[in-house]
Amino acid sequence: MSPSLRRPLALCFAVLTAAIPLLANEDVRGIVAESGERKPLPGVTLRLVSMKDSTKIMGAVSDRDGEFEIEDVPKGAWKLKASFVGYRTEERTVFVRNSTVELGTVLLTSDTVALRGIEVTESVVAVEMKGDTVEFNAGAFKTNPYGSAEDLVKKMPGIQVQGGQVTAQGENVQRVLVDGRRFFGDDASGTLKNVPADMVDKVQVYDAQNDQARFSGVDDGNTEKTLNLITKKDKRSGQFGKYYGGYGTDDRWSGGASHNYFDGAQRITLLGLTNNINQQNFSISDILASMGVGGSMGRMMSGWASRAGASNMLRMSGGGGFSDLFVDEGNGITTTHMLGTNMSFELADGVDLDGSYLFNYADNDNGTVLDRDYVQPAGQTYNELSESQRLQRTHRLNLRLDAEIDSVNSILFTPRVTYQNGDNGSTTQGITANGADTLSGTNNLNTGVSQGSTVGGDLTYRHRFAPGRVLALNAGINWNNGLSDGSLNAQNAFLGVDSVVVIDQTSFQSSNSLRLDGMISYTEPMRDKDVLQFEYRPQITRSASDKRTSSYDPATGDYTIIEPALTNAFDNSWMTHTAEVSYRAEFGDAEITPGVAYQYAELSSENTFPSTTSIFRSYNNILPTFQWRQKFSLASDLRVGYRTSISPPSSSQLQNVVDNSNPVQLRLGNPDLEQTYTHSVWARFRDINWMAGKTLFGFVSASYTQDYIGTESVVTTTDTVVAGQRIPPGAQITRPVNLQGAMNVRSFLTYGFKVGFLESNLNLNGGVTYGRTPGLVNGVENISNNTGMTGGLFLSTNISEDIDASVSYNGTYNIVINTLQRQNDANYFVHSAGARLIWNLGPVACSTDVTQSLYTGLGEGFDRSFTVWNAGVGYRFLAEQQAELRLTVFDILRQNNALNRNINDIYVESTRTTQLLTQYFMLTFSYDLRSFTGAPPQQGGFGPPGMRRR
Repeated sequence: MSPSLRRPLALCFAVLTAAIPLLANEDVRGIVAESGERKPLPGVTLRLVSMKDSTKIMGAVSDRDGEFEIEDVPKGAWKLKASFVGYRTEERTVFVRNSTVELGTVLLTSDTVALRGIEVTESVVAVEMKGDTVEFNAGAFKTNPYGSAEDLVKKMPGIQVQGGQVTAQGENVQRVLVDGRRFFGDDASGTLKNVPADMVDKVQVYDAQNDQARFSGVDDGNTEKTLNLITKKDKRSGQFGKYYGGYGTDDRWSGGASHNYFDGAQRITLLGLTNNINQQNFSISDILASMGVGGSMGRMMSGWASRAGASNMLRMSGGGGFSDLFVDEGNGITTTHMLGTNMSFELADGVDLDGSYLFNYADNDNGTVLDRDYVQPAGQTYNELSESQRLQRTHRLNLRLDAEIDSVNSILFTPRVTYQNGDNGSTTQGITANGADTLSGTNNLNTGVSQGSTVGGDLTYRHRFAPGRVLALNAGINWNNGLSDGSLNAQNAFLGVDSVVVIDQTSFQSSNSLRLDGMISYTEPMRDKDVLQFEYRPQITRSASDKRTSSYDPATGDYTIIEPALTNAFDNSWMTHTAEVSYRAEFGDAEITPGVAYQYAELSSENTFPSTTSIFRSYNNILPTFQWRQKFSLASDLRVGYRTSISPPSSSQLQNVVDNSNPVQLRLGNPDLEQTYTHSVWARFRDINWMAGKTLFGFVSASYTQDYIGTESVVTTTDTVVAGQRIPPGAQITRPVNLQGAMNVRSFLTYGFKVGFLESNLNLNGGVTYGRTPGLVNGVENISNNTGMTGGLFLSTNISEDIDASVSYNGTYNIVINTLQRQNDANYFVHSAGARLIWNLGPVACSTDVTQSLYTGLGEGFDRSFTVWNAGVGYRFLAEQQAELRLTVFDILRQNNALNRNINDIYVESTRTTQLLTQYFMLTFSYDLRSFTGAPPQQGGFGPPGMRRR
């Protein structure tokens, strides 16, 4: 290992090691049982309250055998309290000295009066276990008075919010509810950012069953990690929001507003945003490339999407991160204007309607420097300088109607509409070389306009014949349509033979696709809690693409020369019929669900221009599945699963047409592609002691893909003609091919616990990833093996409402090995260390955050270390300090930077963004609205879904 890597690795190891607590405390153990028949009581909450400092509380929950263990209890005198619904609270004094304390059996006496507010004697109790639901008391966590629910939940053990992603117990949170109801659809981050922390009374964490399981009453094992924010009773009706506007140096501006109206189950949110500091609100689902739109717009966007999502890519941007409105800001500098609304209504008892509309305008300027080293031929490189401008306008509408017609019938309807249009232009200068010899150069200009729309929806009807016996019918439709009109002007220099080829072309492409799918599901309860389920799922997808490319004809003065190799009319059809049967059986605390599906599939493709060819293939597939869950206690379990799946080649992969948007980097389709067959296994373990503030979560998964759709690459050594296109030596030609041996492995471990003397929560995490990607380079197989080892921590304080601080660290060491040209192996290390502080001094609010990023092993010109430091100071005034005037400085040290590393079976590539936000000052005025009228009449109650009155 090089000396340049030893120091950062040693630093990473030292930081992680020092964070592990080594305090020699003792454990307190016992058994809880009822006083009558002395049967063990599971799910009893046990708390130890320090008799010296009543704010110090530790605890545990009894397991299925009534046993409990409270770990790492400091020495001293404690008051033990055992409480359970329907039983009187038992108290006793416990002295912790120099050995484990064995309490024996703690007996609880039945109470004939249902206990309400069992924790009323301890307002500082942080957490309760209520069945499988963990309930946090928001009052036990200190947050900024004007903070959001996101600031609140980040202080709770086992919950993290990083990069716009919310996780709990190590799993991604798929939904955040407010009083048991949807607020921002399925956008967890959007909900947390728009609900003020001082509205929240409780935060519940649980595994929510899907709609089908909740209706049938049968747990099918498919759950969604969910947070439910229970609001304070006096803040369930009223209005709240934030309004702000600011202007700064370098003509930077930012303005926005969010206004929320709550009246029990009726919620309306209005949003607005305008700025040129990279806060934006669009998602990858909006991008036209995902609709199959081609042309220069589609190619540029799909290239960006593939790079951003590549499993072997490591991207870290100093000072970057996610905006306040849901999604990553991406590279370059973006001007954004956005308007949106989100609504949630209870139209009648059991009839809920949720919907949202968004308009987004995003104007992006970007530039990149790219260095690429090829696996084969040895020594060949490609260097590129590019600049791009992209303008997008997006409209997005989503609705969800959930209606329980009566006690045995329900309907769920989810329509959606998206429309987007855009303009773009990009310039590219690229040079291909081998060692000191320059082979070719290209200078090209791409321009284009495009538009696309998506209309879709799903309708589900469910009928319950008896408890657990349910019939469900589902029908879905999804229609995409896209148009693009582009031009390409390029000069390609063949430096070896001293010649220049000029390309002057226009292209037009129309594409559309229609997907129809359905499902018939029948669930039959068997003995005890066993369930037998049958499903039949038909699906058909039809797509068509028509691309016409023409070159300029000096004789006519117009683009009238059709380019056959770049022109193609293509129809594609993919049809499947899937029949599946599964059986879920319970054996005590174990649950297994074996299943098997038979799938018949047909792939039909036809070229209609410039030549007529057709493809027809049929497939018969057996797709087994298996799941096993072992519960060790109410808060500890192990899940193991195995599944198989198939995936057909896409229309763009099958289409036999040349993409010459970069004339020295040609891409072809392959009509001979076969479907892929993937085997996946995974295991997930969790062990949670909420009372002690400890969480342990581990995850490992592995997949192997047969007939993996990889890349065949040919690097030319002489002047070559491909489909009528002359390309120079050193040019690259790629096309998709089926290969064997693709594999991916991922593991992750996180451990969270309280650090008492710091009044903080600490989360440690680590993991290993491995990817094996096959490819063909000049007819020779290359296997790219990429191993990544990651470790990190996140420490957040809970000291005071006026002090909010956090520290984070993440380091990743990557090992890249290619079976061809071992000299291109690339081992590199990247880390990011950050700190954030908000400090209120009366009406003065100070804030600062700093991120230090290190890159080493990437190569000359890319290894670097930089620090991005932002800071601000504000003054609050008016009634209840609802107004603020704030001065903010971004990138105080002028070191903001952005790097990418992309590794695959063909090349190792590094890119650097040239257009970034640099230092600027901004003065901002903001106003926080808080106007509540108290608790409204109850309309369905509050709590997790399934608990509301119907």
